[in-house]
Amino acid sequence: PGDRVEVMWDIHFEEQGEHLAGEDEGRDVPSEDAAGKASRKAGDAEDSVSSRKIMRWWGATLLMHDGRAHTLSDEDGAEGNEPVSAALRVLDYDPYPEGGFHDRSLEEVVFLSDKSVLNVSSGTRAHWRREGDSWEPGPDDEIDEDGVNAAVAIDDGGEQVDNLDA
Repeated sequence: PGDRVEVMWDIHFEEQGEHLAGEDEGRDVPSEDAAGKASRKAGDAEDSVSSRKIMRWWGATLLMHDGRAHTLSDEDGAEGNEPVSAALRVLDYDPYPEGGFHDRSLEEVVFLSDKSVLNVSSGTRAHWRREGDSWEPGPDDEIDEDGVNAAVAIDDGGEQVDNLDA
């Protein structure tokens, strides 16, 4: 509880065209991210919009466990016929004002391994590390478009096993 972690986020920005009115004209505005974090748009522009993506280690505080659990499904990474229950935790994400995220954000997550976390509300996975750690994901740590980390699997008994053949 109170431990500091960082989660790897893909942050997608839409660069607004010059035909928009208002303060957000011509600015980068966060629109969506791979790990399901709340995001915002600066209006409904019909004009030309281009997008770009940045990857960022986003700091967060792990809040005290309140005793809740989440039952992992096959879509979450559980394999086999038996449901797997895991501790449901809450991360309190730091604001990122320069990216358009001015407020803290509370997200329910399940730590699937020492490097993979599941965002429960979006059903997507992301990499995580302790704050200050220099670990970076390698080829065996890739998470595919569906948020599945090919290097992590859960066996029928609910134990994490390496699945480097996936």
